[in-house]
Amino acid sequence: MGGAFALHAQRMGLKVVAVSTSRGAMYREEGLPVEEVRAHYEATGAFRAMTWTRKSFWPCPWITWCWRPWRGLEGEGAKRVQAKAVLEAANFGLTPEGEAYLLGKGIRVVPDLLTGGGGLLASYLEWVQDLNMFFWSEEEVRQSFAKSVAKAVAEVCARAEALSADLRTGAMALALERVNEATRLRGVYP
Repeated sequence: MGGAFALHAQRMGLKVVAVSTSRGAMYREEGLPVEEVRAHYEATGAFRAMTWTRKSFWPCPWITWCWRPWRGLEGEGAKRVQAKAVLEAANFGLTPEGEAYLLGKGIRVVPDLLTGGGGLLASYLEWVQDLNMFFWSEEEVRQSFAKSVAKAVAEVCARAEALSADLRTGAMALALERVNEATRLRGVYP
């Protein structure tokens, strides 16, 4: 699980049992001390104990996907997943075939549109600070971040439920509605 996402998951009360990067993975069934693991990884570029490979994640009852597009979870790989949920923590971490298979099996897929926006949100908050010459504390930034993420998750889930659709469809529908409304209010720019 990506570092920032793992920290956010832990703050939401979820037990983080695995983390992964392009260089390996770490797993502990009873949970990981995320702050400690992250600090060690940032200092050394490695995990203390690389106990699992990515292929070992497939039979787990949970999963977070952090692969690059050209190594995304495809249809055949998806058949090995025994998770109740897949969080696509990288852009295009799932191929359309892989996602269709997982959804067909009733596995909840949280799309990259929802899980991968943290960096963009942090950049936006930085831009707002700079533009307005605000000087927010780290705690103020974290609170704003948490509030925005919670709102996005709630809105996407509500839209998906209203459409009787998956979360990616809910996220895309919500995005298109917002673009349409912005165009209606502002007009089309030359």
